[in-house]
Amino acid sequence: FFLLLLSLLFILILTVMHNGSEPYEGVLQTVQELKNAGKKMIILSNSSKRREKSDKMLMKLGFNPSDFHNIITSGDVSHSLLQNSAETLGCSNWDMLTNLINQNKRNVFVFGSGDDDEQYVTSAGWTLSTIEHADLIVSRGTFTINDGTTIISKNENEAEYWKVMEEAMTIASQRKVPMLVTNPDKVRPDEGLPPMPGAIGDTYERFVWTSHCHPVGDMTEEKARGYVKRVGKPFREVYDIALDGGDSSRAI
Repeated sequence: FFLLLLSLLFILILTVMHNGSEPYEGVLQTVQELKNAGKKMIILSNSSKRREKSDKMLMKLGFNPSDFHNIITSGDVSHSLLQNSAETLGCSNWDMLTNLINQNKRNVFVFGSGDDDEQYVTSAGWTLSTIEHADLIVSRGTFTINDGTTIISKNENEAEYWKVMEEAMTIASQRKVPMLVTNPDKVRPDEGLPPMPGAIGDTYERFVWTSHCHPVGDMTEEKARGYVKRVGKPFREVYDIALDGGDSSRAI
């Protein structure tokens, strides 16, 4: 009954809809009942991928994407930030990234998923680069490291992957290169709780701070946080887009 009093429902795609391979019991029926009751349902996904990937996954699981008022992925929002066009979606751009784009500084180093990482950044107008020349780091996965010439795969050489990651963070933090985290989750809910891009963001934040705090500098932890932008739940951008200026008291 309580749900029927609301006009807008946020649905966390993995947490409440499916377990990765099939819908939870009763979810398909509940979605149809809410739709028939005229409720707007918006999916919020922390996936680093664009929306079309989520559409395909939903259809594979038996859902109809058109049943939802909107499907918002952190990958889509981050892609708009990379183009300095997030305001068209209904949220603010990242000032640090806007400044880089205005100066035509568009070299990017990617911690990736191994799935369309190059296409993701180049389609937003960026060029893959070595960490020494990168203006930005994009953290969208924990399986590969891509500098445009070499791809290091954790699955193929895990020791080399961690070695290159530490070296890259050391160089980038000394240069104060900002990082865009396109999936803020810190661990994957699998056996052993493997790390997610959010964990890379946390680690890099500490690298930036310890590289520039006392006695070598005067950077505070708070200022170091400004060099890492996390996009997705629980951060503001996705909720601003979902609410679209509406009444938050009528949403859950």
